Amino acid sequence: MEMRLLFQYYRDKKVEEITGTDIRKYILFIKEVHGVGYAKCKSVAYSCPFFYKNVLKKPYVLPSKLYPRKKFTLPEVMSQEEVKHLLNSIEEVRQYAIVSLLYGTGMRIGELCKITFKDIERANRRILIRQAKGHKDRYVLLPDQALRAIEQYYRIYKPEVYLFESKQVKHRPLHPRSLQTIVRSAMSKAGFKDRGFSAHTLRHSPACSRQVCYASVG
Repeated sequence: MEMRLLFQYYRDKKVEEITGTDIRKYILFIKEVHGVGYAKCKSVAYSCPFFYKNVLKKPYVLPSKLYPRKKFTLPEVMSQEEVKHLLNSIEEVRQYAIVSLLYGTGMRIGELCKITFKDIERANRRILIRQAKGHKDRYVLLPDQALRAIEQYYRIYKPEVYLFESKQVKHRPLHPRSLQTIVRSAMSKAGFKDRGFSAHTLRHSPACSRQVCYASVG
């Protein structure tokens, strides 16, 4: 795919006439004109050596200096007051339980979908996450307030297998998109619609402030 686009760009040249300089110019073109990122530029650069060495039998030097640097930015977080306001704005028990767990445990939304009642250890105040990132099991702490939110939610919804189950298909977990929609709805109602806050924001908000925020809710 990458080589085909390169050949199309230099369609007035024979394939064997395309030089390393031409490839560097092409990478600069897609980076500056089309605004492609690091992964795309690297994909183009790494497609060329195989072609040159194995098809054209020519040496080729990777133009790694042309890759745009990866940008590492800190995730958006919510302040203590913002989390407190969000929790106090929620009236629906399922929504409150979802937000409480995402914030209180730091779970990913895909992990929360798969939580079953067997995974919740009330006595030890922790939740087992099976096959988490890296295909490893791990535990997360379960704050008292989040546990109370789960108990209140259960008394009303009475799920049987998964903590948050689909209404359409019995014993099937709620889809991650549905959970994201629930979180977005809570954010919007709290007045954070234009702030870009999400489920991802909740899990990255400072852990040290969680108990402070929870202590003032309910």
